[in-house]
Amino acid sequence: MRTTAMALLSGAILACAQPAFAQTADATPAEAAPTPAVAPATTCELHVWPGRSFHTVHYGWVNGGTIDGAQKGRKGYPPMPDQPLSVEVQRELLGKIDIPAMIGLSGFTAVVHENALSAAVIRSTPGRQIADRGPCYAELMIDDIVFQNHVINGKWLNIIFRFRQFEGAAAAPVRTYGTYVTVRTTLFPPDKDSDPQPALDELRSAYTQSLTEFGKQYAGFLKRNGKKKGASITL
Repeated sequence: MRTTAMALLSGAILACAQPAFAQTADATPAEAAPTPAVAPATTCELHVWPGRSFHTVHYGWVNGGTIDGAQKGRKGYPPMPDQPLSVEVQRELLGKIDIPAMIGLSGFTAVVHENALSAAVIRSTPGRQIADRGPCYAELMIDDIVFQNHVINGKWLNIIFRFRQFEGAAAAPVRTYGTYVTVRTTLFPPDKDSDPQPALDELRSAYTQSLTEFGKQYAGFLKRNGKKKGASITL
C-alpha cells in the first residue's frame, strides 16, 4: 500500500468533487509567473508547466509522518539533497521528451514554460492558462511532486499531472484528464557518506518515467471513451 504518500495529495483528489479547487496554505494566485505578451499562435501548441513543489514523506520504525521532515531538520529523517527536482532540472528533462507524441497530440508543438504555476492557479482556473494562443491549444500542468520513503512499502516518487485540451473559441476544455503516477526508486535519497549523483540520476529517471506512464494512462482513458479507472482524478 502507498496510501501514506497519497495523504499529502488528498487535497487535490478530494477537490474534484467541488466546482472549484481549494487553495493550499502556501500557494496563492499571485505566485504564478506573469504571462508575457506574445502574438497569437498560428500552430497547435501544447503548453507544459513544470511542478512547483517537491515534498517528502518519511515513515520509519520509530519515527516519521511529518511532511518535509528532512527539509525541516527533524531528527530521524534521512537527509535530502537541496531541490533535487528544481524547476530548472524539470525543464531540462521535459525538453528531452517528445511530449505531444507521448500524449497522442499529432501536429502539436511543445512549449515548456520557465516557471511553475501555483497549486491555487492550477486548481482554480476554469479556462485557458494563456487566453490568446489560438484555437488549437492544450495544457499539461505538473502539480504536486511527493517523494515517499516508507520502511515497509519502499521508496516512491508520486506526481500529479493535469491535462486539458481546447478547441476553437470555446472557453471550456473539450477534454480533461488528471491522475497521479507512482514510480519506485531504490537509491534515492543518497546516503550522506556516498556520492549523491547516482541517486539524483535515479530520481530524475523516475520523473521522466512518470511522464511516459502518464501518457499510457491517458491513452487508456481515451480508449475507454473518457471513463475513469484506477487512480484518476477530475480537473
